[in-house]
Amino acid sequence: ADVRQGIEYAVELQSTLLNSRGVNLELGRIEQGLLAAVHPAILRQALLVAIGQMGCEVSTGQILVSASQGPDGVCVTVSAPEPVVAALPSVDTVSELVSSQGGAAGVSSEEGLVSVWLRVPSVGEVAVLVVDDNPDMVHYIGRCLTGTRYRVSQAASGLRTVEGVISAAPNVIILDILLPDADGWTLLRDLRHNPCTASIPVIVCSIV
Repeated sequence: ADVRQGIEYAVELQSTLLNSRGVNLELGRIEQGLLAAVHPAILRQALLVAIGQMGCEVSTGQILVSASQGPDGVCVTVSAPEPVVAALPSVDTVSELVSSQGGAAGVSSEEGLVSVWLRVPSVGEVAVLVVDDNPDMVHYIGRCLTGTRYRVSQAASGLRTVEGVISAAPNVIILDILLPDADGWTLLRDLRHNPCTASIPVIVCSIV
C-alpha cells in the first residue's frame, strides 16, 4: 500500500464532515516513498477510523496527519493539541484492523499533543537470487527490475546448493533447470524439503 495515497484518501473523505464542525484536517509531514506491507483497503479503513475517532473528541482546532519510516515499520500519527481533546480516543477498531496485517495501534499524550498512532510493516528491499549460469539472462532480469525494490544477485556455483541459498538469504529465487554443475529439479526438491528454505517462493525460468 502507498501510505501517502491512503492518507490522502482518508483525509479527503473525513475533511467535509470535520470542517462542518469547525475542525481543520491537515496533512503534516509525510516522508516520500513510504510503502506498507498491508492490504491497501485495510490501511485506508484504519486511517478513516483513526481520524474519525480523533474527530469525535475534538470540537475545534486542527487535526494533523503525519507519517514517517521508523525502525519497526511505517508510523502514521493523527494528532491534535491536548487542550482541545475532550478525552483519549478509542483505538480498539484501529488496533484490530492493523493487527490483522502484523501492525499495532495506540494512543499517546506528550509534548502538548494527543495522538492516535498506527504502525504497519514497511516494504523494504526484496532480495532476488537468480540461479542461472547465463550472464545475459541475469543481466536481462536486472534491467527489467531497475528502479524497483527488487535487488538482483546471481548465484555462483557455490550458491547452487541449499546451504548456499541459506547463506544468501533471498526473499525469492529465480531458478534455471539446466545448470552446468547442478540439477535444477534436485535443487528445487531440496529447497522444498529444508525447513529453512521451504517457504521461499521459487520461479522456474528455463528453456526446458
